[in-house]
Amino acid sequence: MATKTPQIEEVAKLREAITATREELSGLDSRLLPKADALARLNAWIDDTAQTFESGMWFQVNALFAADARPSTSLGLAVVREHVEDGFEAADFSGLLCWLFGAELRARVTAAIQDLPLVDGDAVPAEDRHRVRMELERRLRDAELREERLIRGAEAQGIILERRGDADPSVVLATQV
Repeated sequence: MATKTPQIEEVAKLREAITATREELSGLDSRLLPKADALARLNAWIDDTAQTFESGMWFQVNALFAADARPSTSLGLAVVREHVEDGFEAADFSGLLCWLFGAELRARVTAAIQDLPLVDGDAVPAEDRHRVRMELERRLRDAELREERLIRGAEAQGIILERRGDADPSVVLATQV
C-alpha cells in the first residue's frame, strides 16, 4: 500500500474541487432564472405577441373600407395552426389573447409567478450567466494547472501519481515545473 504523501493528499483535494467545479459548470444551463427575469420574459412575450397580432389585425380592419366588404369575412379570426407530433393541429390564440386581454393576462401570470415558492438564491440571472461560466472555467483551469504542477513535482521526487483520464491535454502539455 502506498504511503500518503502531502502531494497525494493535495492532489486528492484538488480532484474533488475539479469534480465539483465540473458539476457546477455542467449544471449552469439548467439553473433557474430569478423571478424578475421570468417576469421580464413574460412582459416581452405579451408585448411582442400582441404587437404582432395587432399589425395583422389592422390589415383586416382596413379591408372593411372596400366596397364589397362584409364584417364576417374581413374580421374573420385568423388562427395560426401548428403541427403537433401526434398528428393533430393546435390552434394558437395567444396573439388574440395578448391583444385583447394583455393587461389581465400579465396580472394573473405575474401573481402566479410571485406566488411560487421558489427561492432566487440559486438562480442565475440571464445577464450574469456568461460571467459565471467564465469564472467557473477559470477556476477549473486553475485547479487543473495546480494539479498538474503537483504531479510533475511529485514525479521529480520519484513519486508516481496517475493523471485523471479526463485531464485536459492542453493543461498537461502547457504545465512546467
